[in-house]
Amino acid sequence: MIYKFILIITLFVNFLQGNINKDIKNISALVAPHLYELNNDSLENILENYLKNNQNIKYLILYDTLVNKKYLSYYKNKDKVIKNSFNPKQLNFNCEKVSIDIRYKNEKIGSLEICKESDNALNLTKEEKLWLEKNKVIKVHNEYDWAPFNFNEHKTAKGYSIDYIKLLAKSLGLEIKFVTGTWNESLQKAYNKEIDVMLNIAKTKQRQKHLSYVGIYARNITSILTKKTRDDISNIDSLLGKKVSVVEGFIYEKFLEENYPKIEIIKYKNTLDSIKAVIYDEVDATLGKTASLNYIMNENVIKGLKYTADVKVNDPEMENLYIAVRNDKPILGSLLKKAMQKVSIEEMDKLKLKWFNQKRRVQFTKEEYKWLDKKRVIRYSEVNWKPLAIIEKNSMTGIIGDYLNIVAEATGIEFEFVPSNSWPEVLEKFKNKEIDLVPGIGDTKEETSLGAVSKKYATFPMVIISNESVNYIDSLDDIKNKVLSIPKFYTSYNYIKEIYPNIKIIETENIFDALLNVSNKDADIFLGHLAPTIYYMTKIGKDNLKIVGNSGVNFKHHFLINPELPELLSITNKVFDSLTQKERDKIYNGWIDVKVKQNLGFSLKKILSYLLPLLFIILLIILIIIYWNRKLKILVDKKTADIFSKKQELQSLVDSFDRNVIFVQTDLNGIITHPSKAFCEISKYSESELKGKGSNIVRHPDSDENLFKELWQTIKAQKRWSGEIKNMAKDGTTYWLYSKIEPAYNKSLEFIGFKAISQDITNRKIVESLSKNLEKKVEERTFDLQKAKNEIELMHQNTKDSIEYASLIQSSLIPSNELFEKHFSDSFQLWEPKDIVGGDIYLFEELNDNECILMLIDCTGHGVSGAFVTMLVKAIERQIIAFIKNNNEKVSPAKILSIFNKSMKHLLKQETADSISNVGFDGSIIYYNKKEKIIKFSGAELPLIFTYNKKVNIIKGNRHSVGYKKSQASYTFDEHEVEVQKGMTFYLASDGYWDQNGGKKGFPFGKRSFLKLLEKYSLYPLSKQKELLTNDLFLYQNKNERNDDITIIGFKI
Repeated sequence: MIYKFILIITLFVNFLQGNINKDIKNISALVAPHLYELNNDSLENILENYLKNNQNIKYLILYDTLVNKKYLSYYKNKDKVIKNSFNPKQLNFNCEKVSIDIRYKNEKIGSLEICKESDNALNLTKEEKLWLEKNKVIKVHNEYDWAPFNFNEHKTAKGYSIDYIKLLAKSLGLEIKFVTGTWNESLQKAYNKEIDVMLNIAKTKQRQKHLSYVGIYARNITSILTKKTRDDISNIDSLLGKKVSVVEGFIYEKFLEENYPKIEIIKYKNTLDSIKAVIYDEVDATLGKTASLNYIMNENVIKGLKYTADVKVNDPEMENLYIAVRNDKPILGSLLKKAMQKVSIEEMDKLKLKWFNQKRRVQFTKEEYKWLDKKRVIRYSEVNWKPLAIIEKNSMTGIIGDYLNIVAEATGIEFEFVPSNSWPEVLEKFKNKEIDLVPGIGDTKEETSLGAVSKKYATFPMVIISNESVNYIDSLDDIKNKVLSIPKFYTSYNYIKEIYPNIKIIETENIFDALLNVSNKDADIFLGHLAPTIYYMTKIGKDNLKIVGNSGVNFKHHFLINPELPELLSITNKVFDSLTQKERDKIYNGWIDVKVKQNLGFSLKKILSYLLPLLFIILLIILIIIYWNRKLKILVDKKTADIFSKKQELQSLVDSFDRNVIFVQTDLNGIITHPSKAFCEISKYSESELKGKGSNIVRHPDSDENLFKELWQTIKAQKRWSGEIKNMAKDGTTYWLYSKIEPAYNKSLEFIGFKAISQDITNRKIVESLSKNLEKKVEERTFDLQKAKNEIELMHQNTKDSIEYASLIQSSLIPSNELFEKHFSDSFQLWEPKDIVGGDIYLFEELNDNECILMLIDCTGHGVSGAFVTMLVKAIERQIIAFIKNNNEKVSPAKILSIFNKSMKHLLKQETADSISNVGFDGSIIYYNKKEKIIKFSGAELPLIFTYNKKVNIIKGNRHSVGYKKSQASYTFDEHEVEVQKGMTFYLASDGYWDQNGGKKGFPFGKRSFLKLLEKYSLYPLSKQKELLTNDLFLYQNKNERNDDITIIGFKI
């Protein structure tokens, strides 16, 4: 009997172990390709998401076999996921450890250790249990009269919030002492540490200074309440110039002050007084939570008032009600967070029914309820698509945001926003399982094939917009002969192109520009999604746009859901099925206050009477810190709009000019100073054979002497000459050129020589004898082409002159080899800008015979734009070094990075999110003290790599770039100190080397492959290492274009 019992226990343990091992195998397979490429961003996203969605994981450690033993480590400290080095033994985790090797392409590249906490009611830590033993009573805020959430009746605390905190306290074994007062009194007591917990509190920056927010437990819409007789109040913009009552200290007060200064705010002590002010005409309207306003009006039998609109704003915090604790009681916050995660859907339903008379919208199955009670965090992403999706403050509002909130409210699911820069990036994150949900997809096969697709929750027509020249469009056939303006590759663009392939479309980058073309009568028709169309029509500022028809095509919106979450799909579909048309219309009209009738034209003036007025004026500030050639500036200013539209095409031609255009430049005596590659190719001479020789080196013996006499007389008179010239190549073959020769001038407009641009007409001269008519056509076409190329040549030459001059300036900043030789036993510098100038730069400053500072900077972009930023970096660097030398300052690379960060944000006015420019750099800085035998290092996104005894080591920089808009001005960079030993070799590198595409599949070279090369070549002299690294990249790149600037600095102690 005992034997059977032991066998059953053993099988059960093996079953649990099997589930754990299966789980860890899945995550290790997901991690493998990203660990191989040492892709920190992807690894961190995957592991952090895994930890958030697996509550019983206490810690995990990712080991790598190449660079160092421990690559990434995470552990849970209360409700936060901490990424840091830690010792599991020191933290004394009570959990079950499981380890597995990580393999990629049959190679072991690392291992993963996961510790799952033993299952108990709340998974309390020792610290939490000890806190509960010492603290039996908590003080919780109670208001006098904010029903139905939090109020006091007959000296008893009541309300939805009160009952909810009682649920949490019961599960924790805590007693509650309610402290009653007004909102402002309670908030001040919390600030003064006299109250432990604040209920139904909205999140603001000021409050976060004193309180720690635990979590959201309710959402409630803010509404406008006014008299039924008031027809002049339809939305928040209609309150401008009017009086509005609010409860003193509530979030609406600050919201109106900051966003609507033209609204006169009248403050009252409570919601009832605020409503009475509307009845007695002391104010025009009041703002408040819908549930609270309803409760007060029902309890006091108030009639004659109406809701005119919900307040739709870009800040989702207006609708969220949090629990917050004193910031000196983090363990209490952790306990309440865990208790919140254990509150069931059924318990929440009872509270909503009791206080809001709100019945469950949807009845779920037992399996669905069980899934919801796990309190999973669902990560989602979207991009700005106003007013459907409005991304502000790292969260989403808008029409799609409202549907997401309805699902959250009906289910208790916590949705976490993950920012993305573009729609393709959103879909890529979904493919990589970095997110679980995309809430705004359409019906395209590209999107629906990626995962599980919900039922449609919203449908919008594809409308036809025109100006006053068109009154009515019955069908799409009526527009096929008109000029359309549509953003390229938008759904409406692809749709109309498929129906009418030859239809004329003026392509734009966005909806605003397309509508502007129609308004300015550059185009007749715009075709697109109703919601963003109406939104951007209000931004045009003209009243001649109107809806003249319906295309008959609809945009249908769905949720794209991770197929591994079938419960989420079924739950979402049930919520969507429960929505009434009235609820859907309310969402739509809350963001777009206009109704569109099919087949009727509405002028923009009429639409504007319904829509919100313009909320802000975009102030475009362009800071130009450049040195630019004055002649080129004047030329660019004179170019027509047509040339600007072809800028990219012309730039491409300029880049290939030297390769493809037969061009030669000489001095006043006809001595060749610059032949193009195309000229060398046709003449079969090398550039060195041509330079310094007379232009007659290619003259054919049979050439007409009179022709050349006329030519020289013309060009010496500083006039342009054009004509056909018979030449002889180096191998004796004959070729014909049609050439244009003109004077060449320097920047001071001094006559310095001649330049010729030519067209190879050898084939034409052969055909000439066969057909004079063909000759005429060729001449005409050659003339047109010559004229166009002449303009390109002029632009190319001026551009090239300016860029080459900039290159000389930038090259002068590069430190000399003598400095490296003085401080290091061996070194190399591999600096290869992608273009003539680049955004990479390295700087070396000698403080004295024993101390020096080396910096490697990878600025925004490459080419001219990147070079401009390096100039600014150099200027700031000189000030920093001067300060260090003059003040005998102790050198700290981390502090230097911080100074760069603050200086660039300040100088470029990038201190706010709405700043126009957004430039900065990634960089690494080392300080070497030869006497003390130490190196101090600090990095911004870039590492310090060193080899010793044939092993590669890496010290990662902070994941924080320098100077950008999103860079925190007060950010503190980490500083690392290395005790150097003889024979150690250090490397600083920008990401250009390992990001270079190539190989058979065109993939990036990869950071891991780069580190393997350093390990492989570690015993070679550094000059040989440079040669090998350069050659390996050349072979890998093959015919692929260079991606970025490349900089690698190596030095040996």
